[in-house]
Formats: sequence, C-alpha cells, structure tokens
Amino acid sequence: MPRKAGKHEPYDVIVLTASTPILPETFLKSLNPGGRLFAIVGEDPVMEALLINCTAPGEFKTTQLFETCTAPFINALQPARFTF
Repeated sequence: MPRKAGKHEPYDVIVLTASTPILPETFLKSLNPGGRLFAIVGEDPVMEALLINCTAPGEFKTTQLFETCTAPFINALQPARFTF
C-alpha cells in the first residue's frame, strides 16, 4: 500500500524535537533532494545527534554530530527485544 504524502511533503528541512530509538524510514522518504533531517537516535544512555542530507532521491549522507541524551517521543518505533 503506498504511503500517503503529508500536506506539504516533501520537505527541505525536518527537525525531530525528541529522541527516537530507531529512525523511521518515513522521515527519510519525506525529504526533498538537498533536504536535511536533524534527529537524535538511540536509547538512554547512548544517543547520537545526526544530520542526514538527501543527496539524491533515495540516497542519504549521515553525519554524526555529537553524543547526547534527551527524552524520547511517546510511542516511538522500538527495536526488537530479546525475549525467552
């Protein structure tokens, strides 16, 4: 099923204002070529601030800016967990 585009999508800049354990691909697909995405990705105590540039449709360059720790989004996408 194709994803529904946002009202003003694609975007030149996206800034996530909370952390996310896993960066959903939806954000990357929402960038214009030349667009940038700032996100804090990871789980406490290991999180990284990332700057992701869309270099061409479907192609991205990620720059790791610094380590940090911030509150996560409520209902953020979670990694698979090991269970017995």
